[in-house]
Amino acid sequence: MTAPSQTTTNKLKSMGSITMPITIADSAYLAKGNPTRAIEDFSTAIAINPQHRHAYSNRGRAYLAVGSVQQAIQDFDAQIEIYSRHANAFGGRAQAYLMIGDAQRALADVEHALELQPNEDYLLRMRGITLLVLEGRAEAAKPRELVKP
Repeated sequence: MTAPSQTTTNKLKSMGSITMPITIADSAYLAKGNPTRAIEDFSTAIAINPQHRHAYSNRGRAYLAVGSVQQAIQDFDAQIEIYSRHANAFGGRAQAYLMIGDAQRALADVEHALELQPNEDYLLRMRGITLLVLEGRAEAAKPRELVKP
């Protein structure tokens, strides 16, 4: 990962509310399929404001998008340390744990996330997928086109 340029950092520092514009823009980079750019700019936001919890969570999702699961887990951990009631951070970390085959930890995180946001659809789906994996029915958790007859 490249460090933010001094010009970018100085520009953001001079804006007053320095991290909000960058995190909004980089959520768009992530949504448009440019997670590498999102990682760079979320890193800039974190360098400017190390307590910016949404930057950690969003950078964690970007890390998942590029397959950097351990870095994603570190970001979700940091976000949870800053604010332990953020269900999406627990959900993101649960997804990361599933990606490395640690379904027990994934279930613990998704259950905790559901305590915080009991009606969140993606968390309910993730819980179902995690339970399927734990039951040894991982084939049922894969997208339909990947399941072999």
